[in-house]
Amino acid sequence: MKNKYFLRNLLKFVCAALALAICAAGFTSCFGNGGETPVTTAEPSDSSGVTTGGGSGSGAPADENALQLISEGRSNVRIVYQTQGGAIYAMEAIRNALVDLVGVKVTAVPDIATEQNADALEIIIGNTRYAASEEAIRDLEPNSYSIGVAGKKIVVAANNVCLYQTAGEALVKAFTVQGGTVTLGKDYEEKSGSYPVLTLATNLKSAYTIVYPNGDEDAQTQANALKNVFQSVGIAVSVTSDSASAGGKEILVGKTNRSLSANDPSYYLNVYTGCDANGNLAVLGNLSAGVAMLKQYVEDITLVSRDVEIPQFLFGFSTPKGYGNAPEYKGSGTVKLVENFEKFNSYYIQAWGAKEKDYDDYAKLLKAAGFRLYDSNRTHDSLFSTYTDGYTIINLSYLEYATPVAVNGAKAGDTVTYVNIAVESTDSSALPPLGSDEPAITTVQLTMLNSEPAFLIRMRDGRFIFVDGGVDDNYGRVNADLFFEQLSAQNVREGKPVVAAWIITHPHADHVAGVMRTIQKYGDRFETERVLCNFQSEATVSASLGGTMETEGPYNYSWQMSFYNEIISKYPKIQLHTVHAGQRFVFTGLEIEVLWTPENLCQPFKVGNEASVIYKLTGDEGSFLVTGDAQPINCQLTDAIWGEDAESDLLNYAHHGYRGGDVHFYATVNAKYGVWTNCWEEVLKNSSMRNNPSYNGVDPKAATKILIPTNEEPVLILYPGMPESALEPYVRNQQLLGK
Repeated sequence: MKNKYFLRNLLKFVCAALALAICAAGFTSCFGNGGETPVTTAEPSDSSGVTTGGGSGSGAPADENALQLISEGRSNVRIVYQTQGGAIYAMEAIRNALVDLVGVKVTAVPDIATEQNADALEIIIGNTRYAASEEAIRDLEPNSYSIGVAGKKIVVAANNVCLYQTAGEALVKAFTVQGGTVTLGKDYEEKSGSYPVLTLATNLKSAYTIVYPNGDEDAQTQANALKNVFQSVGIAVSVTSDSASAGGKEILVGKTNRSLSANDPSYYLNVYTGCDANGNLAVLGNLSAGVAMLKQYVEDITLVSRDVEIPQFLFGFSTPKGYGNAPEYKGSGTVKLVENFEKFNSYYIQAWGAKEKDYDDYAKLLKAAGFRLYDSNRTHDSLFSTYTDGYTIINLSYLEYATPVAVNGAKAGDTVTYVNIAVESTDSSALPPLGSDEPAITTVQLTMLNSEPAFLIRMRDGRFIFVDGGVDDNYGRVNADLFFEQLSAQNVREGKPVVAAWIITHPHADHVAGVMRTIQKYGDRFETERVLCNFQSEATVSASLGGTMETEGPYNYSWQMSFYNEIISKYPKIQLHTVHAGQRFVFTGLEIEVLWTPENLCQPFKVGNEASVIYKLTGDEGSFLVTGDAQPINCQLTDAIWGEDAESDLLNYAHHGYRGGDVHFYATVNAKYGVWTNCWEEVLKNSSMRNNPSYNGVDPKAATKILIPTNEEPVLILYPGMPESALEPYVRNQQLLGK
């Protein structure tokens, strides 16, 4: 790691020397990847059991011993499926897998809507009208499935409808994929054997009682919903609270006082279902999703049978749609779950006291589950990586450092360790590509707007990055007009200006309102591709502020809601990604590295500003550290985790320059220039800004040159090769010294 950053700093020094005086001072444009080759996205790992190989479909020789389901990117097969029971889930599993493997969507038709064709190559699923289906099901052991090839028919059969999706997934694993060709051996055959089952009803009669925790209204509601599921198919069951004595078999909904559900193991926003040797069943975690899962099983089974038998292997952890597909964490440490902003379908699991081996073991689980590595990063003893399976994005990190302050029960000086697993359910295209194919057509420049936390960066491909956005109106000028004016004036591409990403440190009005209003007012005249942020849930905001929303709570949370309602819901093409510490994104000539996000506080934050994200933006000519309104504890922990890796040429002093931040962290950053997000007139008016370093320990007359625009000149543009004399009018701390 140190070698990597030594080379990067050496290259920055050479580039800076070539960029004249201001470059030698350390900051000119601040953007790019420091001279390194952009990281390329890793190829998907082959975790499905599918055989893969090189070559094209047209070049692959035909195998006389195999059925060619897809050749040269074209489908030769169709799927015929039974509409009752679970056969439809097997059809979807096979069809979706073929799209993922070779990008071909095969035709699928219900057996009742098509004529039988003996000469057609078909995958037939379920108890269809084909004689081969009836024969295959007749030969099965109880609660088992089989797959076999009979001429041009691939027959998938099961005598428990819950097994069809499992059978479909097993068939996919048997495919051989080469280029655009998918084949299956003509002699392929698989039989599962008999699975153990949990019998919930026999001949539409059940001996079960549904039990919920006494006083838990949510669990009681879900228990009654489950009762209605059984009643809808003609099965009578009763419902009671756990205040009643245990008797007979029970379905436990929620964390009851029964031993099977007393220790709730569901860390996730998912479902945990478990059963014991006596046939009792527990549903924990996301109860509504768990009831919905049982509803599917009960309804599917009773379509074809009067007995409700569910294979026991289907129980355990499962993840409902919308919450990603995170594998179960089985490592060490004290585990807690925190949900991020409710609208974003994101959450994280933190294992305090976990070890580096737990990080490695979970990475193996991700690869086994079909996740591919997007990027990895490290600093000192901490490790970071991001994985995606195309729908779920998981940021995995292991942090180890000596804490400079008391945090989460650890004393100052203690070494703390933890694993963080952040899960986001969104299309993986929300992640910026690691390296852009866009050609370089201009130089990089940074524009500070209106003396506020509002920065506009034009990259080498002519697209823009917005960092925060200030308020809507301030000092007599409407930011929306100024922002769009600069977007238009600096646009060197054909067509509309393109904002590749809007980076948000935290959702306070003076950091997000400006760009929100710009999008609302001019959204049809420029494009915004994505938003990078980290927002907290209402429960987290409330707990962090003393269990009440009556102080800062409404201010913190309402702006998140405004952001979602006014931007994300009204501009659905804007992709949103919840960022996490250690993540890195590479645009054309610009690397964005996330150094701090709220989960790294490891405890409730005391004020909303402690939730500020800290970003480092690095370019060929230098680097820029953005702190938002970070408080001392944020900066102190960021210093402990990243150390000299946070060093930057230009520093955005925290909380507008005169509050928050940390003097020791600033010394580590070692910037040559700094910016205050307050206009010069405001500094002159406020004596505490001019003379009093007690707020954050930073003397405004210190050696670092502080750049502050004025009301009359609200736009400050920094660019490569800029002569130092052009910056002199903005270096205000020299004026404070009387120079």
